[in-house]
Amino acid sequence: MNLDLELRKIIRELVSSNIPLFKACEEFKLKFIEEALAHYGGNIKETAKALGVHRNTISNILNKKISGEKGD
Repeated sequence: MNLDLELRKIIRELVSSNIPLFKACEEFKLKFIEEALAHYGGNIKETAKALGVHRNTISNILNKKISGEKGD
């Protein structure tokens, strides 16, 4: 898989859909964390270590998603 080509394809789709940069970044971050969590069996501590962030960062991002879903 050529990561650069895959990212460019996704970026073209987002740009043509008029998705704001902030929203695209937030979605990418959330999906990246969700995939990493799945890879590490839902273990937030291991996921955070692998991603080089504090576990609270992961928890805060996930809690923000959950609170956003409740507000919909």
